Amino acid sequence: MVVRISLFVLASLLITDCFSQAAQRPGVIDATSFDFVNHQLNLSGSWLWYDGKLLQPSEVVSNDGLPTEVPGTWNSRRSSESGQGYATYSVTIIVPAVSQQLALDIPQVYSSYVLYSNGVEIARNGTPGKTPETTTPQWRPTIVPLDPKSDTIQLTMQIANFNHHKGGMKEIIRMGLASKLSQKEFLSMTGKTLAVALLVVFALGFIVTYFRNGMKKIVIYFSLLCITWAVRSFFSNDYMITKFYPDFDWNTMVRIEYITLYLTMIWAILFLCRLFENEGNQVVKYLLVTFNCGFIVYTALAPPVDFTMLLPLYLVTAGILLAYGAGVVLVALINERRGATFLTISVMLGLGIFSYDIFTYEGWFSYNSILFSAGYLVIFILMGMALLLHLDIIKGTRTATTMLTYKDLYGEDN
Repeated sequence: MVVRISLFVLASLLITDCFSQAAQRPGVIDATSFDFVNHQLNLSGSWLWYDGKLLQPSEVVSNDGLPTEVPGTWNSRRSSESGQGYATYSVTIIVPAVSQQLALDIPQVYSSYVLYSNGVEIARNGTPGKTPETTTPQWRPTIVPLDPKSDTIQLTMQIANFNHHKGGMKEIIRMGLASKLSQKEFLSMTGKTLAVALLVVFALGFIVTYFRNGMKKIVIYFSLLCITWAVRSFFSNDYMITKFYPDFDWNTMVRIEYITLYLTMIWAILFLCRLFENEGNQVVKYLLVTFNCGFIVYTALAPPVDFTMLLPLYLVTAGILLAYGAGVVLVALINERRGATFLTISVMLGLGIFSYDIFTYEGWFSYNSILFSAGYLVIFILMGMALLLHLDIIKGTRTATTMLTYKDLYGEDN
């Protein structure tokens, strides 16, 4: 039953939101027949791009823009593959008459922007400028209401980036009924806040367990994993920290986002190798831990524009770690460790969801905050239940498939 539930959660995480697309030509989205009552509109496709210019809405008319696909980073659009600089985007949306207010769901943009609707500023993250000194980065995903006076909405977005390796719009802006977008945001924030709160409770509970039950290393690794992921949840994806502190320093936020990723990998490696001590390789374990420690030091000392450039290299490391973790789990199953099946569900689910997280960052999947938080919460609950069984704090059926003792896993040395 647990296997079925976990596999269902993993499958759900790979299902993207159903958003519809309207008819389009370069710089124009014709949504006159679009059903905003039941769907939300992806503002993806061909926008007009004015690279190297910060244009006011009134200036867009007199300049020739280059049709470009949105979303997409400047790194993939420019021959130099540079994400630095500034540019202006524009698109005209023709909407049907709707009785309810429309709104835009705007994700983070790399790394500052000002958005105008029909010549009026409606949203701003940071301050876009033409130099690093005049540009202030910020990531604050937001829902912005629209008040069109006619059936035509002219969007103009100025974007500047001098702080991150990537520049431009990496994720889709969506248009829909304000009530539904706000409800979705509320559910997302509520779900993530609840998940973070439960992770903190898990961490504190197992820290107490650590001191009261012989200071088993695996327990403290799990506690640190919970705490690190709880912190990361506030500083990644939809950046909840900016809901509470809108002007939170962007440079600090990005450092925390990256460092908590590396720490998560370290605690996961140590946890897995302690869980299946006989199956893990000590040399590989220390190499992976050392490599992640190196990334932590570099992230703490280097400017964001430099350490964010190394993410593709780190994804190679993450891929090796995922393959190593899967290998350890497979060997444990082959060796028929008592209770290994139950314990490895959370490990395999974690590998799948972490892969989903990476693919989402690369733009291969659409990010779903609710399913994402629920998936990780299932993982931590499974891990926590397994540890409680191992510590004999809760009693389970002592069969070959549901009970795994510390002696079986680790031998006499804990």
